[in-house]
Amino acid sequence: MTTPTTAIEQQPGPLARSVADVALVYRLLNGPDSGGPTAGPGAVGGPLDPAAVRVGFYVDDGYFPAAPGIRRVVREAADALRAAGTPVSEFRVPQPAEGCRLFLAILGSDGGAWLRNGLRDEKPEPQVAGLLKAGAIPGWLHPVGAMGLRLMGQRWLATAMASTGKRSPAAFEALLADLAAYQRTFGEAMDRAGVDVLLSPPHALPALRHGASELLNVTNAASYAVLYNTLGLPAGVVAAGRVRPGEESDRAVGRDPVDRAAFANERESAGLPVGVQVAARKWREDQVLGVMGALEAWFRTTADYPADSPV
Repeated sequence: MTTPTTAIEQQPGPLARSVADVALVYRLLNGPDSGGPTAGPGAVGGPLDPAAVRVGFYVDDGYFPAAPGIRRVVREAADALRAAGTPVSEFRVPQPAEGCRLFLAILGSDGGAWLRNGLRDEKPEPQVAGLLKAGAIPGWLHPVGAMGLRLMGQRWLATAMASTGKRSPAAFEALLADLAAYQRTFGEAMDRAGVDVLLSPPHALPALRHGASELLNVTNAASYAVLYNTLGLPAGVVAAGRVRPGEESDRAVGRDPVDRAAFANERESAGLPVGVQVAARKWREDQVLGVMGALEAWFRTTADYPADSPV
């Protein structure tokens, strides 16, 4: 039986100080049967042949604008690969709001039961508590609540409210059909663009200030990572540089508290490390890690590279 947490596939996400170490972890996860369905067609973490992959990139997913420093390092990554002989072109994310809508709708389709079961008797963090409260609101009230929030200038919270809510079995099956359709749409967009690998911001913002994730979370600024969770595609993040003084923010700020929080977070971000997200088609972890390795080698030669901290 398909559930919210199996429709949005759960996968291990190892963290390490180098791409080589991440590749080692993936070789171990694949096990001795390197020909298995999760192993990928290529050698995980092997050196990249620049001409063997076609790369697309985007600095704005069309949903939540990324900070200037993050946009810059994505462009620098694209330029570095192009200079090494890799075919590189710009890519446009199809139906940018659909990835986040499906992510929120599917994971919220049981009214937050999977979250409550995981918590057991633990007190939820404020971010999780907010999701649980939204899940407890009857489904028919979500469109009404979303309309009221929009009238108050809270478009991001309105979007989250409209997307979530407990679904009937028939409505959940309709969501799964929408998910399959969007996955096909995205694959067809990659086919038309002639790309195998995509570079993008990993998140719209540099590291968040303590407490900022109550407003800046998977419903908005994390859309760049949420997309590949929705699509079920492999993705990784490679360290690239730091936010430079003077490029902290160019964000337009209105009444929405999420936009205001994003601006406040960017305003104090000079010196914070930023990275580049690398994604590929299903089971092509080898291409993700190959491109990540090439980018890591290049970014290590730059003045802004965030050097490893001492152990």
